[in-house]
Amino acid sequence: RDVGIKTRFVDDTVFIDSIDAFSGPGHIQGKAVVRLNGGTISSFEGRLEGDRFQTIYFPELQVQSSPSLLFAGTPDKIIVKGTILLPDVSVVPTRSSGVAQVSPDVVRAGKTQPAPHRLPFQLDAQVKMVLGDSVLFKTESIDAKLTGQVDLTLQDLDKISGRGEIRSVKGRFQTYGVQLDIVRGRLLFTGGPIHTPSLDVLALKTIGDVKAGVTVTGKLPSPVLKLYSDPALQDMDILAYIVLGHPLG
Repeated sequence: RDVGIKTRFVDDTVFIDSIDAFSGPGHIQGKAVVRLNGGTISSFEGRLEGDRFQTIYFPELQVQSSPSLLFAGTPDKIIVKGTILLPDVSVVPTRSSGVAQVSPDVVRAGKTQPAPHRLPFQLDAQVKMVLGDSVLFKTESIDAKLTGQVDLTLQDLDKISGRGEIRSVKGRFQTYGVQLDIVRGRLLFTGGPIHTPSLDVLALKTIGDVKAGVTVTGKLPSPVLKLYSDPALQDMDILAYIVLGHPLG
């Protein structure tokens, strides 16, 4: 709402003195310089700042962002650098199971693969994403408050890599029908694709002097879940502590 722009035209240069827009509790503002050559854009540069701008607002995903970005480029290449603080994020996926996905080993004879979608320009974006004080993630199995930061490298919309860590401040993990406290919960990004981070999760239930629970390791989307206890116990006794609250005997 209340979107406004102030622009000046001087010879072959367009000065965008201000761009303003409001959404939710916050706003964004920016400025830019666009250079023309024969009526077409030859180059541009500018900056974008914001505070708690409601960027996404769906029932299952709500995001406020506070960007601080510099951008420059030509019609053939865009460079973006800076930081995006996410002060308030709520992720509550719907409970619908959705459409069943086709197994990856299924091959449809005579069907050619569609050409991958590409941006009409080269993208070079180096952006630090920082999670703020109110980032909540809630699904049927996880209820956690998150923090951390990831350095993102974007070369295309489907080619995003990350380096950094997102961790659980506090949370609960549901498994075997019971809730366990997340003692340690980390998503580790080591420079690979952003959608395949490594997992380091320890969720426990404490009964007297026994701590019983699970570890979750591996990478998304195929995590590895194993039983864990301190002191070490047989798997059946660990399950009994988790589900029943006492050893099987």
